[in-house]
Amino acid sequence: MTVSISIPSPNLLQTDATSALICKRAVNAIRLLRSRNLTMRHSSLILLGASALLLHPIAPRAQDVLSFEPGGKQACAKAIHQSIPGPGDNPRGFDYECDERDLAIEKTRLAALSKSMDNAAPDQRVAFNALMVGFTDFRDAHIDTEAKSCTFGTGCGEMIESDKARINHDFLQMAGGHPVAGRPHFTADDLAQSDSALNTEYQKAFSSLPDTCSASNPGCVSQAAFRNTQRMWIRFRDAWVTFAQLRWPEINSDSWMTYLTRQRTKQIETGPEP
Repeated sequence: MTVSISIPSPNLLQTDATSALICKRAVNAIRLLRSRNLTMRHSSLILLGASALLLHPIAPRAQDVLSFEPGGKQACAKAIHQSIPGPGDNPRGFDYECDERDLAIEKTRLAALSKSMDNAAPDQRVAFNALMVGFTDFRDAHIDTEAKSCTFGTGCGEMIESDKARINHDFLQMAGGHPVAGRPHFTADDLAQSDSALNTEYQKAFSSLPDTCSASNPGCVSQAAFRNTQRMWIRFRDAWVTFAQLRWPEINSDSWMTYLTRQRTKQIETGPEP
């Protein structure tokens, strides 16, 4: 007795490279099943195993844990062959090496994320491509303007790298369907309040900046540069909502808008995270 098998797509937004590979192999196994004239009993057993791989996320390997995730400092120390700095040590060198490692891991995850969209519906692929452009433009604008305004001397370089890694991490968590603060469920009133808070924080920061900056002050951020970064964020926000409505239609746009608006407000208020 033959069995008709439909091929499920891998999780379209797998962010961990190991999980993406497992999903790919599972789908290849199912394709092989379809090409063979197997019995229902054998097919069911193999499909059960493949489904388990597809439906249950694989924990990241220890060497793929980011430095600011649980166990990350230990994983980084092992990867870069350094000891974790003690209370009396200068941690900047160690932290910078960990930031570089984090960015390399995230580069792999972003590539896996983009690759996973190959099997998505055409409208999702178009929306995702626009989202990636919007995210990259905003992240780079933020790093080039807001992040470089730190005043911590030689520690600025490490702080900027860390900030970039955390922005990538937050995006990958969202794109994987697991935002850091959980899937959002907000109302139009929540959005109005959040938008008002963002406008207040934005105007406060904007008014503190100079109209122009001189070349002799590389850490200076002008009002025009700050305004441009905010415009990049708005494009990213809108691109995310468009994509998310296709990917998770059960979550309304007000929820995503509120989530991103609160995230942006905190970013302006606190500045780069060390």
